[in-house]
Amino acid sequence: MWWKRAAALASVTGLLVAGCRTVPAPQGAVRPPQLSKRLVATDLLPADLDVVLRVDMARLRAGLGPAFAEALAARAGEAGGEGFVSEAIAAADAVWIGLRLADLDAGDRVLVAEGRLGEIHIEPSEWKETTPAATMEGVQILDRQGTVARTGTGRIVVFQKKLYAFVSPVEVDATTRLLREGPDAGRGDPRADGLVSVDVRGHRLPRSLEKRYPSIASIIGGIKRIRGSATLADDGVKVSIDMTGKSPEAATRAEKFLTAIKESGASTRYADLLRSVKLTRIDAELHLGATIPAAMVVSALGGSQAPDPTAKPASQNTPPGSPVTPPGPAPAPSPAPRPFTPVHP
Repeated sequence: MWWKRAAALASVTGLLVAGCRTVPAPQGAVRPPQLSKRLVATDLLPADLDVVLRVDMARLRAGLGPAFAEALAARAGEAGGEGFVSEAIAAADAVWIGLRLADLDAGDRVLVAEGRLGEIHIEPSEWKETTPAATMEGVQILDRQGTVARTGTGRIVVFQKKLYAFVSPVEVDATTRLLREGPDAGRGDPRADGLVSVDVRGHRLPRSLEKRYPSIASIIGGIKRIRGSATLADDGVKVSIDMTGKSPEAATRAEKFLTAIKESGASTRYADLLRSVKLTRIDAELHLGATIPAAMVVSALGGSQAPDPTAKPASQNTPPGSPVTPPGPAPAPSPAPRPFTPVHP
């Protein structure tokens, strides 16, 4: 599922074009004093989403090429079954994905795309404008009608043409609260650094796993927060991770565990990567730096590359004199979703 693979590297309410019917923007609202005039991506991430991933799509395009960024966006849409998410990701400068570590399989999440997004294509009959009168100026809300799968998108929040948030059904109430009361103080906030950055708040493992893996559970339970980033370099990808332990002793246990992993992998195919790992601890703070070799990066990305536009179609490789099977009738085209363009006061 795409929200689980987002670390592998990964526009909507107002004017709804449906029979030329215009949905007016909300009028006459008084903005609560705690809300600023500008909405940013992390404002829509509830604090209970303890894993937040930021993907810098602009840097991906510059460093790995537009084809890779487009393929990443397409994979996200295909895995989630929602093409409008792909459209937003493909046009975004940056994407944030907030997840709940304990419920990764369930699919609870908020995905926010930010950039010069313009319009996206949705099916008008599935959505309804639900923007309250007291919502921040420039914000509009579209809620999905009928039954929505837990892994699907139950709400879209749009701020001007610069931000789209795709909210799973379980997180709809949380975004209502955030828009009404302002952002959570303890929300995840990855640094705007590198191709990918992450912010993880530590929690204990479920009790069943703690009983099965007590040593690992003790290490994980001692971590308060992990923040990291990956930056493209000439020799590969530079990884920088900062871990904060709940105590100096907890950070020491994590350091010993990572050191053991590094030493035990010295004779494996990951030896070059593990040799580059540098660990530095000061009290409860533990820093890890490493370089993922370029060859390993290319191998990992090989399955995500977009098709080669210079490759010849199979029909052009048919030897002379071979029988040619005429193409069958083209399938009837499916009705295209209509574009949705936000309207703002």
